[in-house]
Amino acid sequence: MTDSKQFYDKLRGNKTPPKNGQEPPPGVPPPSGDTPSWVLRELARKINEFAAMAANSGRNAQLNNLACEFGRLPIPEPQLRSTLLEACRTNGLLAEDGLRQCNDTIDSGLTKARQDGPKTTYIEAPSHVEEIDAADLAPENDDDDEKRDLHALAVSRRAYELRINDEARALWTHQQAQTLGQQAPDPVTLTDFLNVEDEDATYRIKDLLPTGGRALLVAQQKAGKTSLIANLIRALADGGHFLERFSCDQVGAVTLLDTELDERMLRRWLRDQDIRNTDNVKVISLKGKIATFNIQEPSTRAQWANKLRGSDFVILDCLRPCLDVLGLSEDKDAGKFLVAWDALMSEVGNAESVVVHHMGHAAERSRGDSRLIDWPDVNWRIIKESQSEDADMEEIGGDGGMRFFTAHGRDVNVPEFTMVWDDKSRTIKYREGGRRRAKKERQERQNKYENDAVISILSKFPGLTKNKLVEKMQEEHIGEDRAGKAIQAAVANGTVHTEPGKNRSQLHYVQGDQWCQPSGGGGGVPPIGGLPVTTHSGVDE
Repeated sequence: MTDSKQFYDKLRGNKTPPKNGQEPPPGVPPPSGDTPSWVLRELARKINEFAAMAANSGRNAQLNNLACEFGRLPIPEPQLRSTLLEACRTNGLLAEDGLRQCNDTIDSGLTKARQDGPKTTYIEAPSHVEEIDAADLAPENDDDDEKRDLHALAVSRRAYELRINDEARALWTHQQAQTLGQQAPDPVTLTDFLNVEDEDATYRIKDLLPTGGRALLVAQQKAGKTSLIANLIRALADGGHFLERFSCDQVGAVTLLDTELDERMLRRWLRDQDIRNTDNVKVISLKGKIATFNIQEPSTRAQWANKLRGSDFVILDCLRPCLDVLGLSEDKDAGKFLVAWDALMSEVGNAESVVVHHMGHAAERSRGDSRLIDWPDVNWRIIKESQSEDADMEEIGGDGGMRFFTAHGRDVNVPEFTMVWDDKSRTIKYREGGRRRAKKERQERQNKYENDAVISILSKFPGLTKNKLVEKMQEEHIGEDRAGKAIQAAVANGTVHTEPGKNRSQLHYVQGDQWCQPSGGGGGVPPIGGLPVTTHSGVDE
């Protein structure tokens, strides 16, 4: 086969092969002394990237970093400075900041390089690995044996480089695991596995969260996520019942990682909970500091594990800001963060956790990556009444109406129930029945209200025709269609009777002694402007 070295020389257009078969990268002065060719190649690669940087993209910081990085490598400082200044001229930094400022930035990096000392842990790249344009290696036709052989050679070299990358990645992962004290688990027989005694409590929160479990709480904006979390913290710290329904085992330490609320607002909300064992609760406000929570990076995760160590229960409220600051896609990358979260909980000491996430505006599931559904042991959901397909927004109101909660997962199957907000105790309480029951109760209240309106109006104005009665009901903000149906229902159930009038009209009267004053006393038409609501169960976030 033709010597590949001669072919590379032909590609470069050199009559005389350069030393070591390598050509200095474009824009880099000829090497002086014993500067390794791989250093020049690496410098050329990074210089090209730096020269392409746009304004306001961190050019000064990158200039300092390059001076520090290559100042520790075997390359003369004058040559390095000349190369860096030429790149500054290309990307416009020299014109904007001037020669003196650029030299000062380079001097700062070189000073740091001298303080750190020469880099001695590098491994020189194999001399046979070169950057060659693949188009130059591709055979033009089937008869070009020379190029076909060189193409095969390039493919084999590229395969070798990929193999190096894979082995380096595997070695790095192994080293990180050793640094963090992680070891691959050994298999155990089922007999030995079952011989380990279970903890006394099967559930941390009865019927809602198994011991050692992970839960994902999803809800729409302003549905009550933060209020629910505040109630959860109180139940975990003080023990007792969560939502006054589900018994909760007290924990020694519960930690809240909050990424959304201002510290002042968070303080007010938690103070309102009147938690007795405040020393059992640790609060970390991450708003404006989320970049420090890059738990995908092993060393950073180890630091956070030290901060959280001793926590029995950890709550993250909420997930989306963490994904944003790390540049992760909610649609595709959420699972990557959750894997890191699992590793963090393991390093903390197998802490239980709840992660809060936003629900899609129209759906009843968490937004984004399907991994969000598969990841938790239990899915907790808060649902607004307005999310029902047949919801009447005019009746429900602008706040989305009542709130409902449901939980499903491993050993958990809690049907939908109503969340009732008790303003006096700042607690959320359980009430049996979900959206179907709420809709039925709302309809019953509406029917009673309209029936009382018919009786009230006829008690004041007996003998009205249907049209006149409908007009009176419309004055009380009852729609024409509903008014007609209410009159028809009152006649059908015997509350109202009719008598013939002029021109074949029907006159309406209260039947016997059917009229009684609406609740609230004082007689007259029942209060108009909204349905009677015994308890407000909408919980704003």
